[in-house]
Amino acid sequence: MEKIKLNLVSKKYPNQEDYVIENLNLSIQDKEFLVLVGPSGSGKSTTLRLIAGLESITSGDLLIDDQINNDVPSKDRDIAMVFQNYALFPHMTVEENIGYGLKVRGEEKESRKEKIADAADVLGLTPYLSRKPKDLSGGQMQRVALGRAIVRDASIFLMDEPLSNLDAKLRSQMREEIIQLHQKLGSTVIYVTHDQEEAMTMADRIVVMDQGRIMQIGSPSEIYNHPQNTFVANFMGSPEMNMFDAVITKEMIQFDHHTLKQTDLLFQKDSEEREIIFAIRPENISEVPKEQADVISTISFVEITGADSFVHVEFGDSTLIYRSHPSIQSKRGDLVGLSFDLKKAHLFSRESGKLIH
Repeated sequence: MEKIKLNLVSKKYPNQEDYVIENLNLSIQDKEFLVLVGPSGSGKSTTLRLIAGLESITSGDLLIDDQINNDVPSKDRDIAMVFQNYALFPHMTVEENIGYGLKVRGEEKESRKEKIADAADVLGLTPYLSRKPKDLSGGQMQRVALGRAIVRDASIFLMDEPLSNLDAKLRSQMREEIIQLHQKLGSTVIYVTHDQEEAMTMADRIVVMDQGRIMQIGSPSEIYNHPQNTFVANFMGSPEMNMFDAVITKEMIQFDHHTLKQTDLLFQKDSEEREIIFAIRPENISEVPKEQADVISTISFVEITGADSFVHVEFGDSTLIYRSHPSIQSKRGDLVGLSFDLKKAHLFSRESGKLIH
């Protein structure tokens, strides 16, 4: 069942020619965890603010539970928000911060205390209710911000880069806690991030955005393994996908300085040469004995990340990256043989950047 629907929604600020969001269509299912991801300026936070009612919609319709909400005040939407900067009152205790919104809305004291206690229990904040924000860690402050959202009993949670101020270890811990919280509450969550790892590990579906447009919608697996255009292929994945201009025929893929035999016949129906962008992820390239190699190249740099090594090799005038294992003692200057899994390769149009195979 659709919980939220954006129908041809556009946003344009006064005295600006360009739209920040233009003709955006998006349906969000009830109890779904949807992640909006994209670079700075992609329109993801603006989209969130339009749903929240913090920005006005220039054209199009926003529907919540099948009711148009364009002109419904933010306070009257069934929505709770969690921001990047926590937005806690420094002079208030954890208990007072969590219950502040309830107090402002005139909820009775006993009811407030019960809701605060329940939220604190869910978030592991019970021992800290009498503390003030200056006595809390970053993770604890973010939990307080989550608690303030929980007590609203809203059916929709909007989260705008809530973990970006935390260190890597704490971000990983909080990702897990937010997912568990979502499962307990059964709420609909729209989560904004520029961090592709957050998007891949947390989302039921991912919406990849760029310049106010949706570039692709899909599950984490669909987005990673089946990118529909060069933007998504480049943005999702670390290291990013290898991409090279090439000419393809039925028999071969011709780069500036290398040729791959097309043994898997990626283009069985095409007889003419075609200019394309050839793309392949680092994990789909393997180091093999030179006599079995598709390409022999020179190592320029080895990046050891712990469980993996990412080896950079010369590929014509460009660099190609493949994933290896730290136990393989590769070093700069070595000649290596590489094999490409062409069944995992992607071919994009040079003109449009869209997927053609």
